[in-house]
Amino acid sequence: MEIKRDTKGRFVKGNKFWLGKSRKGQGIGKWMKEKNLSKEHKKNISKGLKNSDKRKEFDKRKNFKGKKNPFYGKKHSKESLMKMSRSQKGKKKLKLRKRNKITPLNRLIVSGLRYREWRDFVFKRDDWTCQVCEKKGYQLQAHHIFPFSLLLEKNKITSLEQSEKCYELWDINNGITLCISCHKKTDSYGYKCLKLKEDYKKNV
Repeated sequence: MEIKRDTKGRFVKGNKFWLGKSRKGQGIGKWMKEKNLSKEHKKNISKGLKNSDKRKEFDKRKNFKGKKNPFYGKKHSKESLMKMSRSQKGKKKLKLRKRNKITPLNRLIVSGLRYREWRDFVFKRDDWTCQVCEKKGYQLQAHHIFPFSLLLEKNKITSLEQSEKCYELWDINNGITLCISCHKKTDSYGYKCLKLKEDYKKNV
C-alpha cells in the first residue's frame, strides 16, 4: 500500500485509511465497526478490557454505592472527625506565604472542624442574613470583630491544638455575619490586617 505524503512529510488525502468528508464526525467506534474482525480478535479485545486495572477499580466502586456501602446511614463522631482533619493537615512549620502573607497556621485553623462549627453558630444566630445590607443567604461569610490574626498573636498561638483550647478565638459574640461585598469594606479584610498588626505591636 502506497502512502502519499507532501514535501514536509505529512499525510495527504487519497490514502486508504483517510476518513474523508463522508466519514467525518462518525468517530473511531463506527469506523472500527466497518472492519471485519475475526471472532478470536474480538474475544481478545474484550478479555483485555475486562482484566484492565481501570475496569477492576470501576467494578469495586459499583459494589460500594448507596445501600451496599457498609457505612451507609452512619455518621462519624466529633472525635473521629477531629482526628481525620488533623491527620490530613499534618504538622507544618510556620512560614509566611508570599501571596497575601497568610501563614499556614491560619489556613489550618480556618479549614478545621472547630472553625466550621463556630461559623455555623454565627450564621444561625444572625438568621443567615448580612448584618449591614440585610441580604439573606447570599455569599455569606463569618467575620471576626476583633481580627482573627490579632487573636493568634495576643494569645501566642503557634499550633492547631492551642487554637482549639483558646476560648476567646471561638467566642460567638466576637463573630458577625457579612456578605462578601460588606466583608471587603471592613478594616481587617485581606492585606488591610497587616496595618492593624503593626499598630497593635506598637501599642503593646
